Amino acid sequence: MHLQYQYETMKIRDIVVAVPVGDGTENMKNVLRLNRTAAVIFDLLKEETSEEQIVESLMTRYDVSKETLEHDVHMYIEEFRKRNLIV
Repeated sequence: MHLQYQYETMKIRDIVVAVPVGDGTENMKNVLRLNRTAAVIFDLLKEETSEEQIVESLMTRYDVSKETLEHDVHMYIEEFRKRNLIV
């Protein structure tokens, strides 16, 4: 799976936003405000990846149980799917 559109993520003060660039820019409702974890997941989705690969990547960054990460990653992936952001 990967992002359906090209996005640039940027930090503005303490807020991370993802803005569509290239294809998909005509629909600015796809501008997203992300927390830190969602931003990392979103960046990983810029390349082809799987939920398990995302969990493994996050395990190297955060001191959190694998079960917690699996739950959180799944939750974010489902939200991105609902918004039709990933394929």
